[in-house]
Amino acid sequence: MKFTDEIPHVCCVYKITNTITNLILIGATTNLNKRINHYRNDVYRDNLLKHYNREFLQDIISYGINSFIVDIIEKYDKNISNIELKNNESKYIIQYNSINPNIGYNLRLDINGKYICNNSTRILKSKQLKQQWNNGVRSNHSNIMKEYWKNNINRRNQQSKFFSDILTQYVYNIYKDNILIKEHIYYKELVDIGLKSVIGYFAKEDKILNKNNKDIIRKVAKVVYCKGYKVERIMINVLKI
Repeated sequence: MKFTDEIPHVCCVYKITNTITNLILIGATTNLNKRINHYRNDVYRDNLLKHYNREFLQDIISYGINSFIVDIIEKYDKNISNIELKNNESKYIIQYNSINPNIGYNLRLDINGKYICNNSTRILKSKQLKQQWNNGVRSNHSNIMKEYWKNNINRRNQQSKFFSDILTQYVYNIYKDNILIKEHIYYKELVDIGLKSVIGYFAKEDKILNKNNKDIIRKVAKVVYCKGYKVERIMINVLKI
């Protein structure tokens, strides 16, 4: 289908192909018709920095929308969760290798609610945020978000479950003087024994591990030391293998 064809209102993972360069973009949406309309309207933006995928937008402008075709890879029920939809999108990004700039336009993966992106995307997002703060776009951001969460109870509960799932995807072993004193405990018990700050230690170590990481899959720290304890982190699905 061309961008100018009648696009169905379907929930799906899709593939857009630049017929001139053969570069592809893999995406996921609950409404393909609205997504393609969004791409059509993007060409009228006066500031490319507002669009995080500038190369894709620039090629739409340069080659024209008639140079792009869209194919549906897989359809889904519209009740599919956002995380499952994004995981399916990432599966096909990996399958088509469209995160490779010689093959596709994709700049990041979204796996289990976590973004995995390349350095150029990180730099661009940083520039976007700085520009928004400098232009006053985010000056009232805190109040806007407070009002949003206050008035969107279902979304708040969904987000709460999302973060709960993140915190419960690991169990922890606690060692004192190299002696195992707690085995396979959950985040809640970490909090109960005064080791809540362990999460921050792991986040810091993860950041260090991935500073120069060029792999698609993000690395995670397995051990940190906190308040005289050695804490080992184990992903739950690993225990089930």
